[in-house]
Amino acid sequence: MRTVAATARRAQVIGETVPARDRVFSIFEPHTELLKRGKRQKPTEFGHKVLLCETPEKFITDYEVYEQQQADCALTESVIRRHEALFGVAPEVLAGDMGFCPTAEKFEELEELVGTLAIPRRLRDFANKVLAKWQAFRLFRCFFRGFKSFSSAVGLGVFCHNLIVLAGSS
Repeated sequence: MRTVAATARRAQVIGETVPARDRVFSIFEPHTELLKRGKRQKPTEFGHKVLLCETPEKFITDYEVYEQQQADCALTESVIRRHEALFGVAPEVLAGDMGFCPTAEKFEELEELVGTLAIPRRLRDFANKVLAKWQAFRLFRCFFRGFKSFSSAVGLGVFCHNLIVLAGSS
């Protein structure tokens, strides 16, 4: 409550622009971050960035929950390296939205590591049928308290999701 009162005073009384990192977005979940998603209908959301890596059959092979916001383009290479560490080979396909697109030089370097790098660099790339095939994402809401509990909830969600995928494939 002290943080909420202090930031409200800074913004309303002093007229200062308070950065998002200094604000509290939830009294019940103070670890919550402001996420600027760039969507027209919902430009801002609250929570944490969750990175999911899945197979074409929707089986989640890896996940990471980020306590602090990171740029998607900074994660692209680490996703490939994590996959190599887990499975001994680079992924056949790496699909992501335009935010995951690194610089042109880095894109070419990563393209050599991965069979298909399905990350659009421009809006017209969505017309590419191969690239469009690999575009799919998931979000869900967590009711656990604290960042560690949030991360655990993501892990439980991944585990349950994978059980459902496995049950449906047999």
